[in-house]
Amino acid sequence: MRVEGKTIYLRTKSMHALVTGATGFIGRALAKRLLGEGHRVSVLIRDEAKLESSLRRATIVSCCVI
Repeated sequence: MRVEGKTIYLRTKSMHALVTGATGFIGRALAKRLLGEGHRVSVLIRDEAKLESSLRRATIVSCCVI
């Protein structure tokens, strides 16, 4: 929603999101944003050692998808 040139984000119900590639640039930023907004987040990753400590609040699903 835009009002007088400003973007206003309306709070909606909390959602549960699955973010793939949470150790990459975009996936990490998305997961952080969702967690910061109070949503439940599950992250699908290949290498748990690469996951930032700030994303440890998310549900971690470690697997190799081919």
